[in-house]
Amino acid sequence: MACEEEVRDKIIDDLLRKEPKRSYTDLELFSMGFLGRHEVETYLSQRFYGTYKFNLSPRHTAVVTRRSKRVWDRMGKAIANVQLAGGRGIYKISERYSYMLPEMGYIFAHSTEEAEQLAQTLFSFLAKQPEYIEVKYVYASGPEKLDELVKSSREKYERIMKESEKELKAAEEKLKTAKNILCYLEGFSSEMFSETPK
Repeated sequence: MACEEEVRDKIIDDLLRKEPKRSYTDLELFSMGFLGRHEVETYLSQRFYGTYKFNLSPRHTAVVTRRSKRVWDRMGKAIANVQLAGGRGIYKISERYSYMLPEMGYIFAHSTEEAEQLAQTLFSFLAKQPEYIEVKYVYASGPEKLDELVKSSREKYERIMKESEKELKAAEEKLKTAKNILCYLEGFSSEMFSETPK
């Protein structure tokens, strides 16, 4: 693992140069595990400043933003190419247009076609619209990485469940109050306050 991190650090250092010393294959860049510019920003913030970008000073934030743009401009297309081609590794399963929820889960497959078949077999019953299930190639690794990814997904859904339970409880209390007041107001009219001659 430490060796992988050293290799990744060296590649990033090279990509940060004005002119990188060498060119890299699409798979080399994909294998570093960055799937978007945000992940590159997080990596750079933690590696060079030991914290997340939102904790940085404006000057350091600007440095991270500039560096991440340079790195992502040099590797983004390569990563998109590998994801499009697919291959042996881990695929993320999600439902298109389901913006309020994270990924449904992850699977291991040898190709995009196999991943699509497995996704329909293993996840379609959980989807609102099974035809909108999509797979995305995210890691060129063996199935052993699934345990870590599934754990992360479980933690996300546990948080969503707890938040939803709080929201549901608040909504039920609001509904109860609204029903009570509505019922009470049905008996209200101007006649209750009409003045009688003294």
